[in-house]
Amino acid sequence: MSRPWTTSSTRNQAFAAMTAARERADQLAASRQSPAAGTDVPRASWDDYFLQIASTVASRSTCVRRQVGAVVAADRHIVATGYNGPPSGMPHCDDGGCLRATAAGVARSVDYSSCVAVHAELNALLRSAPADRDGATLYCTDLPCWDCARAVANSGIVRVVAAGGMYDRWPTTAEFLEAAGVAVDGPAVTVDTVSGLR
Repeated sequence: MSRPWTTSSTRNQAFAAMTAARERADQLAASRQSPAAGTDVPRASWDDYFLQIASTVASRSTCVRRQVGAVVAADRHIVATGYNGPPSGMPHCDDGGCLRATAAGVARSVDYSSCVAVHAELNALLRSAPADRDGATLYCTDLPCWDCARAVANSGIVRVVAAGGMYDRWPTTAEFLEAAGVAVDGPAVTVDTVSGLR
């Protein structure tokens, strides 16, 4: 069921996201046209490919603070996707459905007690079957929070590849995932972000 655009701001954000995605696709297509004989056509790595898809999935989020997308992939095939937002049937964050989004002085990445959103990682896990997740990789635009990390550790996912920001307890979360046998990789993962684990 599609939702009508509610504000010109939302419409402008959606248009900007679509325009940016179209420009990226055009750049990629241009880089693949007419390669010289004997040269390789540049291709995204599998990790970059799925992270780009996660970024596109994030554009569906209605969170006014952070748009996050996730992809569960196994054997180089997409199993499920998810983005952060309120439970189905609830008012969207950008429609006033999230008390935290309208509260003054609440910093990003902390105090989730009034947040109604289901995180992208959890939505992707909920949309996939246990057998399909066994041995799979979770690609995400942000590093998982503590609650999502616990779900990931219990889901059959064996690797998380993240491209973006982190939550307030990331060093503890990284140690937990490593102890649970879940590898953490990606552009967002450096020695600083995992407190010396890598």
